[in-house]
Amino acid sequence: MDLAYACADLVISRAGAMTLAELAAAGKPAILIPYPHAAEDHQKYNAKLVADKKAAILIRQEDMVESDLIGKALDLLGDAEKLTAMAESSRKLYTPGASDAIARAILSEVNK
Repeated sequence: MDLAYACADLVISRAGAMTLAELAAAGKPAILIPYPHAAEDHQKYNAKLVADKKAAILIRQEDMVESDLIGKALDLLGDAEKLTAMAESSRKLYTPGASDAIARAILSEVNK
């Protein structure tokens, strides 16, 4: 995936937590289409958080029309300034060592 992200100017993807972490680590702008059958619609909330930070565009699958998706992708790819701004916003979402910090906090609580 590292190579795929490195080559991509824009990512079109679902909105699982690991994918969003990878996008942030790679600093990639995205069009996110949350999987509508995910437990408690959590991908929608994941995608909304990233879209609210201006790192992605959220399109609900039930609202998606193929031509709209293609049009949005082409519009973004034709707007280097917006892609750069989205990539910068994506990078700001990345927190190096976050998983280690979470694990340490959990272990600290368990060992009390």
